[in-house]
This record gives sequence, structure tokens and C-alpha cells, in this order.
Amino acid sequence: MKLSPKYPGYYLGHLGHAYRLAGHFENAIAAFKAYEARNPGFGLVDLVIAYCQSGRPDLAEQTATRLLSRHPDFTIRRWASTQIRRDPTQLEVEEAALRSGGLPPGD
Repeated sequence: MKLSPKYPGYYLGHLGHAYRLAGHFENAIAAFKAYEARNPGFGLVDLVIAYCQSGRPDLAEQTATRLLSRHPDFTIRRWASTQIRRDPTQLEVEEAALRSGGLPPGD
């Protein structure tokens, strides 16, 4: 990313995931905000998780509201079905964060 200033926006999503999974929530939040700025509507799910994991439920709820305004059909169940990581414990933690942010569980 340092070598090419015109990298695709989704690189910021990957960077944010790496930071969040490493426990570097401030860096993750900055990356996800930059991702969403470049690609409106993207990175919001991850921001909800990062805000919850960093102890900021108010920002998680605000971001969840923005997410639902952009993606009204969003559900945690549908999101979970798209995840490629197979660590069930990590997915449970992330799903719990999304629930606490106020996102709908789904059918």
C-alpha cells in the first residue's frame, strides 16, 4: 500500500481485519473508516464489531443505524453465512458484537 497510492479500497478492509484480529482496535477503526470513506457502505459491519470490542457501544449503535440505512436487508445470519474464517469462537464473538450493536439476527 505504501508503494502504490492508488490501491483498491478493499485493501483497507483487509488491513482493518488484520488490526482488529490483532487487538489493535484504534488502527482497525481508522482503516475501516477510510474504507467506508472510499467505498460508501463498506466497512460498516467491521466498524460495529471494532467499536463493540473497544468498549464503545454508543458508536457501535450509531454505526449499526448507518449500516441499516445503507443495507436495510442486513441480518447477522446472512453476514455469518458469508464469512470465510472457520474459527467458531471468533465468529461467535463477532456475532455477539453485532447483536449488542443492535443489528437484527435474521431468520
